[in-house]
Formats: sequence, structure tokens, C-alpha cells
Amino acid sequence: MLTPKISPQAYNEFISALSLKNVRLKDATVKCDGDNIGSGQIMLKPGKPRSSFKQDKRKVDVSITYKIEGFNYDTQATVLSITATFLVTYDLKEELEITKDFFDIFKAGNIHVITWPYFREFAQSTSTRMGFPPLTLPPIVFKK
Repeated sequence: MLTPKISPQAYNEFISALSLKNVRLKDATVKCDGDNIGSGQIMLKPGKPRSSFKQDKRKVDVSITYKIEGFNYDTQATVLSITATFLVTYDLKEELEITKDFFDIFKAGNIHVITWPYFREFAQSTSTRMGFPPLTLPPIVFKK
């Protein structure tokens, strides 16, 4: 059995020290090939989120990038691609060093609770503006 690198108590203390200050869209790229929609049915394929963090004493910036691609159901051609990077800023209530071990746990769950709804809304409104039916991305599903 693997021993966790961080105890649940230590992680809870880490989470308690964070105070959400801001969530903003940092960068976005959208591509549309409306000529290849075909039957209009689109298969969605989400990319693996990428994240990083930067700490400056009592402030932490977390950057997370989501990507979704849509494929023509009949031809498998890519018809849309939406990528968005969000920057989440936290103030630290106390001076605390964020280690890679803490961040690995944080990026696997907590950061998505904050940012995924922003990406869902961005993808839905952007796809509509591109002439596609609104994309309804699922809420986050955490596996046990």
C-alpha cells in the first residue's frame, strides 16, 4: 500500500490558507471549419488539462489550460477547436511554501472545481458564436 506524501490534515491546512482573489481568462484560441460539419453531429474530445503555479511570498498564481476539439461524426474531420487558459490568483492567509506534492494534489481536484465552470461557459458561448449548436460539456466527475 502506498503511503500518501501529504497527510489529509496537512492538505486541509494548506487549503485553509488559500483565499481566492481572482479568476480571469489569460489566453484563448478558437478554430472553426464550418464547411465540414456534414450531418451536424459533432463528437467532442477533451484534451488533458495542463497547469502550473508560481508563488510570490503570500500570493499564488495558478495557470490552467483546457482544450476541446469537435469532430465531424461522419468524416472524423476536426471542425472546431477551443483552447482557453485561465489564471487563478490566491492570496495566502499565512506564509506557506507550496511544494510540488501539494500542487499535484491541488491540480488533480481543487483547481478544476474553480475553473471548469468557466471553461464550460466559454466553450458553450464560443461554439454558438462559431455557428455550432451550443456545446454542453459535462460537469466534473470525480472518480473514487
